[in-house]
Amino acid sequence: MDFNKFVESKLFRGFDWLYRLLVINLLSILIPLALAIGPYLLYYHFGWYFFLIIGYVFAVFALIPCVINSFFIIKHYKEEKAGNVFILYFQNLVLIFKNIYIYELTIIPAGGLLAFGSAYYWAALGAENFASLDAWVRVLMITGFVFSFFCFCAVILSIVNMPMIVSYFRMKTLDLYKISFYIAFRYFFRTFLYLVIFGIPIILALQFPSFFLPVYTLIGISLPLYLLYLLSRNFYWHLSRNLDDLKNMDKYDLKGEDNENRN
Repeated sequence: MDFNKFVESKLFRGFDWLYRLLVINLLSILIPLALAIGPYLLYYHFGWYFFLIIGYVFAVFALIPCVINSFFIIKHYKEEKAGNVFILYFQNLVLIFKNIYIYELTIIPAGGLLAFGSAYYWAALGAENFASLDAWVRVLMITGFVFSFFCFCAVILSIVNMPMIVSYFRMKTLDLYKISFYIAFRYFFRTFLYLVIFGIPIILALQFPSFFLPVYTLIGISLPLYLLYLLSRNFYWHLSRNLDDLKNMDKYDLKGEDNENRN
């Protein structure tokens, strides 16, 4: 068998991509778990919910850069660039974390407070004594729920675009907020499609854990990101070279791919 022909075959490329997606997925799960396991063990030993919350915060804090990094590596390989997947993963993870850690320090607490507020007001609306409360209190609770819930949804939609934004642009933290929210709502249906693609495996893993949880552990993050790359590459490639197509983007300190020095 001609080895060169075998390497260039669709079968070999398919297995090569499967290997990369498996490695990317496992690393993106194991790293957040490694950071969360310590607080969880303290919670298990002492029973204090404080440690459980800390564990969740650590996991989310690590998960966001891991997901962004996974998209960046998929983009790297799809552009016919070479490199060891393990080395690329950890090298770029450090760079991405340096770029977004301030963003995370603000967006995660904000998202957590909005999620807590939504849950609190929803529970209050379903309480048995809700009808007996004063009218202004009921209006306040309904308004609080609507505000908290929709702001939380806005935060989630803005985060959905972060893998593409960080992979195609370099910018300051303030501009990360601006462009992520701007793209999320200007291109709402596109962003919602990305959210559905990324969310379906999570829902399946939660609803049918005996079958889909092992599948999610293997490709539940990397495969949706691969699909997101295929769907978004033309759109973000165009934006990275035609920044004027985004209204009011001229005041942002954006740099497209042509100015990137990352490998």
